[in-house]
Amino acid sequence: MSRLGLTVIAAAFVGALFPSVLLAAAPAAVEDGPIVLRRGEGTVFPLPRAAHIVAISDAKRADVELGPRSSSVFLYGKKDGDVTLHVEDDKGEVLLNTLIYIGR
Repeated sequence: MSRLGLTVIAAAFVGALFPSVLLAAAPAAVEDGPIVLRRGEGTVFPLPRAAHIVAISDAKRADVELGPRSSSVFLYGKKDGDVTLHVEDDKGEVLLNTLIYIGR
């Protein structure tokens, strides 16, 4: 695990690690509104360039992992509630900063 408690995995292993996960593409940008994610589901956020810093506001509510070559982020909802996902590149530019609601 990295200093942020994240594990970099290949996309091929996502299905094996989370067989019940529904993968849905989401835009990589600074988001205006919350994204709704059901508990027990996951979402892949494609990124325009490699991520350097990835942070989730509450690791008890969601897991976040970097995809291959750090060009995507996988988020898996574990517990109901709100979390913020924040991703920056190696120059400190924000690639993704969004509120995510995890619910039933």
